[in-house]
Amino acid sequence: MTEEILSKVPREKRIKFEKSEKDLFVETAYEPEDDLYDGGVETIANTLSGWRLDIFKAVSSISENVFKLENVYRWKNELQKLHPDNRNIEAKIRQQLQELRDLGLMEFLAPVYWFSVNAATRTAGALKKVPSTPPIF
Repeated sequence: MTEEILSKVPREKRIKFEKSEKDLFVETAYEPEDDLYDGGVETIANTLSGWRLDIFKAVSSISENVFKLENVYRWKNELQKLHPDNRNIEAKIRQQLQELRDLGLMEFLAPVYWFSVNAATRTAGALKKVPSTPPIF
């Protein structure tokens, strides 16, 4: 590919590369573990604010890696206290879960199931197992 591009450049403008294309683009074996984030939940939480942060905290408190929407709805009353002007808390929860999914922090598995990407952190012991009861923010 490099040679093809260079063949279209006038001779006086050509640059001699010290490395070949094979040396520049060395293929390495893909390891799924390389994609896992191990920076901890607090690091992620520090980049979020408002509703996203509140929903992320709620989801991070769920001890299971795969959870139902109902598990997040348990925080409805606390979220209503934090956001008293919002009259449609359940819809907002669903919207924020979708936004966290779009950020790569969640994965949608089925109509009622969500998977938390920070499961690697949980299994590594960075998160304590906590009861699935609403936290006090």
